[in-house]
Amino acid sequence: MRPWPWQQTQVPQGLVAVQNLTPGWRHTSLGNPSASYYPACWKSFPRTPWDLVVFNGRLYVGLGNSSNQGPTANSGPVPLFSYDLNQRHWRHEATLPEEKIS
Repeated sequence: MRPWPWQQTQVPQGLVAVQNLTPGWRHTSLGNPSASYYPACWKSFPRTPWDLVVFNGRLYVGLGNSSNQGPTANSGPVPLFSYDLNQRHWRHEATLPEEKIS
């Protein structure tokens, strides 16, 4: 069984940091909009962004956990958050009757 990501002490062999693949690339933390929706799940899957889509100037983030096992099994209904790329803020768009958006 693979350890949880936060239990891994080193990057698995064969993986390369993104900044090494794209010269000049910089990352920026946009915050964690799901922290208030899943306050006790800091180590679990519902906060994991499974899908990212840019549409109409907004970055939409798919969250959730559809597994029947683990610390937060079947975490639905799931919030849908979007980040306004121009105004630089998060918005809770909807709550969907799903376990996971991916």
